This record gives sequence, structure tokens and C-alpha cells, in this order.
Amino acid sequence: MEYTIKYVCDTLHLTIHTVRHYCDKGLVPNLKYDQHGHRLFDEESLHWLQAALFLKESGLSLNEIKHFFDLCLKGEATLEERKDILIQLKEKAIDDLIKAKERVTCLEDKIQGCQEALQGLHEDECNPLNW
Repeated sequence: MEYTIKYVCDTLHLTIHTVRHYCDKGLVPNLKYDQHGHRLFDEESLHWLQAALFLKESGLSLNEIKHFFDLCLKGEATLEERKDILIQLKEKAIDDLIKAKERVTCLEDKIQGCQEALQGLHEDECNPLNW
């Protein structure tokens, strides 16, 4: 089955500009075109775009994603290098999670401080001047 760029945008919640940009960067290696030069997408195209989105959200730049995809296209001989990239992304995700938990704890403390200040228990600790 072939899909239009509008379908892809609606399905993946992307703008047309983003999909075109990803295609122009070579992130959809099997991309086909119709007789009018319009991009035609299939299930494989959607998989490449979904992978690109995941890797982008994981912290890779578009150039790094292109490198990863190039490795994928070379096959199993690049599996070790791809695994190393994924391990680095996992370590970054764990670090990001730890930092996010620290921010949540800090925010909970600030909210509690605001609540106590509203009750007149102490001065306003929600103001950065009092942090």
C-alpha cells in the first residue's frame, strides 16, 4: 500500500516540512516518487520515519541518525557499532531520567513551600530570591 505525505504527517503527527526535510536528508532510503514527482510512502517508509523520530527524541542529530541508518543498510557487519550507539543512548536516557526525578523532587519542595507560605507558616520560598 502507498501513502501520501498528508497521510504520513497525520499518522506520525509531523508537519509536511519535517517529513520533506527528513526525506531530503536521506532518512527514508526506499522513498519512491510518482510520475509527478510526489513522494510515495509505504510501510517500510513509515518504519524509517518512526525510527528517525525515536532516535531524534533519544538525542541523536539528523546527521547521526543518517549515519545510524547507513550502518543499518550495510547489514549485520555493522551490528556491533549500532549496538554501541544504542547503549550510549540508553545511558543518556537513564541520566536524563535521574535529572528529571531530581527536578520533580525540587518542584514538590517548592510547591510545599508555597503552600506553607500561603498558610502563613513562613516567608515566600517560591521566589528565587529566597531559594
